[in-house]
Amino acid sequence: MDERLNELPGESETQKRLREHGGKLLLIAAVVGAARPLLFCRADGAGINVVVFAAVLLICLRTALMLSGVYDARKFYLSAAAAMLLAVSTVLTMNGFVQAVSRLGILIVTAKLIADSFADNIGMQFGGYIRAFIKLAMSGLKRIGEPVTRLLSYIRLDKWKYILAGIVIAVPLAAIAVSLLLSADWMFRRMFTVSLNFGETGITAAKALWGFLWSFFAFYCIFAGQAADPTVIEKKEPRRVNAAVAVTFMSILGIIYLVFCAVQVIFLFGRHALPEGQTYAGYAREGFFQLMFVCAMNELLIMICSRKFRLSAALKSVLTVTCGCTYIMIASSACRMIMYVQAYGMSFLRILVLWFLLVLSIVLAGSIVYIFKNSFDLFRFCYGVSLAMWLVFAFAGPDALAAGYNARTLGMTDGVTANMINDLSEDAVPVLARNFDRISNETTRSAALIKLTEVYGKAETRDIRSFNLSMMRAKKAVELHISRLIEQT
Repeated sequence: MDERLNELPGESETQKRLREHGGKLLLIAAVVGAARPLLFCRADGAGINVVVFAAVLLICLRTALMLSGVYDARKFYLSAAAAMLLAVSTVLTMNGFVQAVSRLGILIVTAKLIADSFADNIGMQFGGYIRAFIKLAMSGLKRIGEPVTRLLSYIRLDKWKYILAGIVIAVPLAAIAVSLLLSADWMFRRMFTVSLNFGETGITAAKALWGFLWSFFAFYCIFAGQAADPTVIEKKEPRRVNAAVAVTFMSILGIIYLVFCAVQVIFLFGRHALPEGQTYAGYAREGFFQLMFVCAMNELLIMICSRKFRLSAALKSVLTVTCGCTYIMIASSACRMIMYVQAYGMSFLRILVLWFLLVLSIVLAGSIVYIFKNSFDLFRFCYGVSLAMWLVFAFAGPDALAAGYNARTLGMTDGVTANMINDLSEDAVPVLARNFDRISNETTRSAALIKLTEVYGKAETRDIRSFNLSMMRAKKAVELHISRLIEQT
């Protein structure tokens, strides 16, 4: 191996260790790369494969951190526990949104672990972590050629170095040329497909190769980039603007909010008589999302003012009043949504909104602490609260909760049944199967039966990598329903 590879004047101890163990890091990255196609080719990312991949990724990351001499057991195990819980949450549901957010959460937790392992980021706030994540991606892109260069350094025959370099260059160029030529001529496309049998097997092989290369390069380059140029927090106090600016615009907003909150107390909380023709459900629906946006905007303004302006007594007072008004707005939003749910039933989106309001109220409490104690680590508080609350939401099974609530309170009406069939995921199938006999409309019963049959068929075709607990529960519920029908006949 060429010991001068990546050797620079003033090389840090971490960079030196990384250079010395470069071959091992290549092997670790290759394990991550191989795990992706093995677990996900011709299998969706909604099963036990997500848990296994997360475990492989974390084991490989732990090994790489130990090789680099920056391994911190406390940091690692806290992040690893969070990542594994996020991975497990994807196995407990078939809701695509929940699965996507949990998978994104695994990437965020992993990226934060890498950033924190190479630098002391205690006290870094939102802007610092956003810059750190951008820098993490950019530093990885800068080192995109390093895995190839390092691999070539292990091949002692110069001729093979040049041949391998030519192959590496040819692969993307050939892929572009072939894809263009295949779309340019029908006869060439047919000859190419027949001669190479480029059917489903070929597509799977191409996806497997892409999955390997993407995961291999991403792991190696991001890790090596952060090791070479870690993001370090600036310990100096941020420059603050005169508080008069913030006091002025926040006072104007505060007056508006106080008037608005008075209206909420009179009409919404006090159940004051509404104009003729206006129902409480309609009143609750009106302006709900605008109000929720204002709550989120207030939270952002409070964070910015606390961070960027000198915290005078006047500014602290104005921000405290704004926090109180925001709590009233959050309560108004929650009250409106609850009234709407009572009138029209529950849905996944309505549960998500109520969850968001709860998270916002907890984060707002942290902001109040930050106003009076600027040393309070607001980012870590918000990060921990958001992560913990998301895990509660994901593990709760919101689709099943919505289906169960509607079946109990509204009955198996055509609308409720249609919602279970078309809008909710397979998580709602056990509720649908249990309440099948309560469906009175024959057309709706037929649609429900088709849904149950389809879900059973999908569950039967899933392999071990795609094992999902929600799908298993749905399958068992359908089997139980079929047994009841047999007994009745």
